[in-house]
Amino acid sequence: MKNVWLYLIAGLVFGGLSVCRSEDSKLNVTYAGKVSALKLPATALGQDWTGPTGLVVDDFQQALSKQPVEVKSEIEKLRKLFQPIGIVSVADFTYRKKSKPLSQITLRVFLFKNDAVCKSWWEKKYRYEGWEKHYTVVKGVPYDAVASTQITKRAVAFGNVWMTCGALDKTEDHIKLLELYINKIKNVVNQKRPAH
Repeated sequence: MKNVWLYLIAGLVFGGLSVCRSEDSKLNVTYAGKVSALKLPATALGQDWTGPTGLVVDDFQQALSKQPVEVKSEIEKLRKLFQPIGIVSVADFTYRKKSKPLSQITLRVFLFKNDAVCKSWWEKKYRYEGWEKHYTVVKGVPYDAVASTQITKRAVAFGNVWMTCGALDKTEDHIKLLELYINKIKNVVNQKRPAH
């Protein structure tokens, strides 16, 4: 019986340490660049991919006069929707397979004015009462992540960045694309940090 208690206590202590360690190793990256600079070529996914296409708004404060006429009204709608919740820029990067055009992945990047606003939005968006019916927590990643229980879609957040990525069919390609963009953001931020 004494050994059982020792194993139980050891499990609680080491289990607690691993929880603390994973919190300490959370990705804490604030991206201050333009969302347009994040765009990855289709070949990053493989030779069978095309794109990306989609609307990119680097700064909602930017004068609409600099935008193409055909998208001005859409940008204004997005600005009215996103600025009140603290989003300063958005990008939609959509990729398609050449061999199967209905095989499509859409990654959306949302940059918030700061980390705290992003974290607050994440809590509202993915921690409402009953959220477990719609999302499952993705474990083993160094950032906040949930997967949809209804469609092929994952959402992630770290620092001031919130990204969603979904696919029209059952695939893991959307996760690969998310990881590619997360790595690009980390690399850009790390390059700009002063050397010690």
